[in-house]
Amino acid sequence: NWYGVASSSSTTLTDGTAINGEYIQISNSDSTTILLEQLLVFEPLSVPYHDVSNYYARTAHLVGSNDSSALSAGSGDSVWELLSSTSTVSEDGSSLSITGAPDTYVKIENSAGIGYKYYRYVISETGNNPYRTGASGIAFTEFVDTDSDGDGIGDSADAFPSDPSESV
Repeated sequence: NWYGVASSSSTTLTDGTAINGEYIQISNSDSTTILLEQLLVFEPLSVPYHDVSNYYARTAHLVGSNDSSALSAGSGDSVWELLSSTSTVSEDGSSLSITGAPDTYVKIENSAGIGYKYYRYVISETGNNPYRTGASGIAFTEFVDTDSDGDGIGDSADAFPSDPSESV
C-alpha cells in the first residue's frame, strides 16, 4: 500500500541546501525500505486558470530519507538526501505501456541506486506559472532484485546467481 501527500514547502537536504517548490511525498504503509527506480509525472489534462502549459513541471528533484521525521519535516529539518535531478521533459507518453498516458511528462530516475523509506519528488520550476504545478497522474517503478538460486543474496549482488552454494 502506497501513500502520497502533495504540498508546497522548502525541502532541506542533509547538506543544508534548500529546494523550494511543490512536492509529492511517497511512502508505503509499513515504512519499509524500497528502491524507487524511476518516477514519471504526467502533464495536467485540465487546469483552473491560464494555459495548461504554464503548469508543466520543468525542473524536478528526487530526494529520499530513512528518518521517520521526514514525513513531517519542516523547512529547517535537514533530513533529505538528493538522489537525482532533472530538467528533461519527454513527449512520448503515448508510447508508454500506460493506458491513456498524456504525451508530456517528466521522468526522473534514482541514479543513486539506494533504497529509502520515504521519497519526495520536488518540482522547483514549472512552465510560466511559478506558483502552482499540476499533474494528471504519477507512475513509479520499484526495483525488485530477484534471487534466482534462492540463497538469500539478490542476483545483482551475487557473483554466482545460479549456484545456491556460492555467493560473494
